[in-house]
Parts: sequence; C-alpha cells; structure tokens
Amino acid sequence: MKSLIKKFITKPVRDPIASHILWLDDLEGMDDLTALHTATQHLAKLRDDILISDEEIRLAILTRVDEHNNEHILKVLSQYTKFENLRPELESRISETTYYYYRQLFLNYRKHIDLETKKPEINKPQLLLLLIRTMRAAFAMVKLRYYRHQPAPDAVWLQIFSLYKTAEEKGLLNQPIKPYEGTRTTTLSATLVQALLLDSVDQSNMRRQEIDLVAQILKKLMADVKITDVYNEKEFLFYMDLAVDKGGRRVRNFTPTPTCRYWNMDNVSLAFEVLIQSKNLKLTLEKFALEQLASYPELPELIQQLHSEWAKNGYRRQRRKEERNTTLRTATITFGIETICTQIKYLSARNAIKNARVSDAKSFEERLSSHTVAKSNPTMSLPPYMTGGQWTITDESPKGYGALVNKEFAKPLKPDMLIGLVIENEKDTVVIGTIKSVKVLPTGQSHIGVEVLSKQPSLIQMTPTEKKDEPVQRTDAAGALNIVAGFQGLYLGIEAGISESVSIVLPRLKFQYHAVYQISSAESKSILKLGAPIEAKEDWARVELDSQI
Repeated sequence: MKSLIKKFITKPVRDPIASHILWLDDLEGMDDLTALHTATQHLAKLRDDILISDEEIRLAILTRVDEHNNEHILKVLSQYTKFENLRPELESRISETTYYYYRQLFLNYRKHIDLETKKPEINKPQLLLLLIRTMRAAFAMVKLRYYRHQPAPDAVWLQIFSLYKTAEEKGLLNQPIKPYEGTRTTTLSATLVQALLLDSVDQSNMRRQEIDLVAQILKKLMADVKITDVYNEKEFLFYMDLAVDKGGRRVRNFTPTPTCRYWNMDNVSLAFEVLIQSKNLKLTLEKFALEQLASYPELPELIQQLHSEWAKNGYRRQRRKEERNTTLRTATITFGIETICTQIKYLSARNAIKNARVSDAKSFEERLSSHTVAKSNPTMSLPPYMTGGQWTITDESPKGYGALVNKEFAKPLKPDMLIGLVIENEKDTVVIGTIKSVKVLPTGQSHIGVEVLSKQPSLIQMTPTEKKDEPVQRTDAAGALNIVAGFQGLYLGIEAGISESVSIVLPRLKFQYHAVYQISSAESKSILKLGAPIEAKEDWARVELDSQI
C-alpha cells in the first residue's frame, strides 16, 4: 500500500532547461526585431554562463532558442529582401539585429563543435547538425553584408574552412541532413558550394532581392554537388583555397596546391543554356524546380549574367569601356527625379537673375550718381531642396565618375539610384547619372561608381494629351470635367561620347507605354509619343521617344 501511495504522490521529472528558457514566452508579445535583439542578449550570456556546468544542458538551451527563433528571423529577412525602399534607420536596424543574432548563434555552436570533436567517442549525427547550423549562421552573416554591398567579415572564410576540414576529416561532407524541421534535406558540401558561388558573383549592381534570387537558384541547381581535392583541368572551373580568406574563385593562371578544393559546374551551365534559349521560360523553369521564381521580372537578365560569369566558354572579366582619368573635385549631390527637377528649375532661375543683372548693370559713375547698389534677391538665397552631401570625385571619363563618400552620406546609397551632380567649377549645370556600384572601403568611406546619362539635361513639363494642344480631360465623380495635371521630367538630348539618341526621364509611376504628351520647355512646345522604357529603376524611368506628332 505504501509503495502504491508513493507512486501517486511522486513529483514529475523536472525539465533541466525549463528555468533557463522562461524568457522565451516573453518574446511572443514583442515585435520580431525586439524579440531577436532580446534573444541575442541571452545567447551572448549563455556561451559563458558559469551557472551552467553541464555542457549538454547548455547545448539543449541553445538548440531550443535557435529553433524557437528560426521562423521569426526568416520572416524578417524575407521582408528585408522583398522591400527595397525601406527607411534608412529601419534598414540599418534590420541588418544589424539579424547580423548580431546570427553571430551569437555561430559563436555558441562553434564552441560545441570544439567540445564534441575532443570527446573520445564522437556523436556523428550531433556533430553533423552542429556543423550545418554553424555554417548556415556564418553564411547568413556573409549574405547580410552582401545586401549592403559590404565585404564579408574578416577571417570568416578561414573559420568556415575550419568547419569544412572537420567535416572532411570525419567523413560528413556528403551526409544528408535537415538543418531544421520543415527545411529541405541538404549536405555540407552543397551548402558550402552555394555560399562560395554566391561570393564569386559580381554583386555591385544587384539589389537585395536579386542577391537572394541568386541564392535561391543555387539551392536548386547545386543541391547534389560534391567537393574533391583532385584537380582536373578539363572539369573544374572554380575552387576554394582552405589557407586563404577568400570565397569561391574562378580558375585563372592557376597552380594547384594541397589546400585547394574543387567542384563541377556542368549541370548549372547546362541549365542556364536551356533557360536562355527557352521560348517558354515559365515552363522551362518548372523542369528545374524553379517555377516559384517565374514572377520576378529581373530573372531573365540575372540568368544571363550568371551564365556569363559561370560559363565554361566565352568568359571575359568585365572591364570599363573607357579609361578614367585621375582628378580631385567636389560635387554636391541630389537624389531622385523630383528633387533633381526642382534643383534644375532653381538653378535656371538663379542663372536668369544673374544674366538680368549683367544686362542691367550700370557704370560706376551711374551708380555713384544715383547712390544705388545691387541687392541680392532674398528669394534665391536658400535652395528649395535637400542635398545628399558632398562627394569627392577621384576619377572620371566622358561616361562616368568614381567618387569617395564619407560614411554619414553613404548609408542611403544603392545601385540604380538617379542622382544629380553639381560639380566644382561647373555650378550652373546639373549632371544626371545613376549609381552603378557601391563598395565599402576599409577606411569606412564608400567608393561610388556613377554612369553619366547627360551633362546637358533640359527641364520639361509633361502633360497628357489626346490631340495636339488639347490636354486630357476626365470626368470626376461629381460629373465635372477636370484637366489632367502634368508633371516635370528631364529631356536628354544627343551628346557626343554619352548618348546617341534622345530620351526622356520621368517619374516611374507616371510612365505609360505609348502615351502621348505635350512636352513644354523654356524654348519650345511639342507633342511626343513615348516608346519603350530603356530602363526603369527605383523612382524613375528612362524612355525612348516613339514619334513626334
């Protein structure tokens, strides 16, 4: 009887990690970024918490925290890559919060890999899980740097290669593993090669979404890749060197060493060739299990770029079309089509006032006799637009500039932004250009590559019209006729060494294919029909002219 009673009153077995993860329940009431920041703080404390003496318990806590937050961080990163025009402060917060969360994951898992490999008997399934999660955390940090056009963290590839060597030594490279519940089965070899190839791509002109697209393509096309230490000149195009802190590199002027590893790219090259030649891209994407990417308009161009960079034949390194000359000049910068139009209008008005003063100027004797002096126009003292600070132009060619930008002015800069440059000693004109590349330098400054669209843009007023000199009229809800309002744009004429045809730059949201507009400038008025877009980026579109009516 006593034993029976004792059985009923025995307390349930206590969860040894329960008291250490009570704070996880508090995360549910927080927004995703705050929750990740809180988890990061707990992970930083966990790694060296002296109150936890059992490393198995420490690992169980780490695993529970990681799995609990995995869905949250993937959701944040999905939104981060999807939306390009985030507020700079929100973009920085997302980038920094997710980066430091992954860094703490990496450091914690790395510690347990060291502990596991020192055991007399290694638990290989557990070591494999530790390795794949550590690698994924490292690659996430690298990709977050790519999103902001920054270099990979110092020594990160050497740390990743250290993980590779452990996996190679223990025979775990090609063992299938699911990193998390609900994820696809992969291998350490495939995960590593995908990251190495992503590092090899020229990302200078890519947006976050395009970088993520490359990563998704690689996951599908490089799912079964194997790595070898035996070099075959006819088979291998890329390699990694375990002794060098660099990602994947193309074989060029190459001498194999014992620390080099290689992989085959034939299936990727074949897939790209099929996709490029396909007359029904959506159907062909399905054959390669890439149908979920069919909705991305930039996909065909991206496939062309990847094919040119990874092709076995016909590969050429991209080089500038013309040489640039060294210089040292400052330029004041404006961003966006509407701000640039306002800037040109302001400078034109200022120049008109200057010219009027010159033509109305009196001689010294006339001014002395009338006791008059020229007064500045108070309405022209402050520009009615915001500037993006000053850049230092360090090199230039007829078609572009290279510039250094201080850290405080570089944060909002992205490829494809439309900019206006008012250059030192040429302050009466605005050069129109687009940002082609952003590269963060070790000094903290950024080097910006700019392609010039025009050095003589003209401000125009664009009014939708249906017949010559008749603006479009539409009936509103009350039955009244309203004239459709016009908007400002830029007319880019033919310029030697820059452009061989006429085009118009206008707000992207205003563009309508084959629409007819009355185009008014300070000198003339005409009716023009818009043609196809030459390019449509950020807030602007550059359009060719279909005809003049």
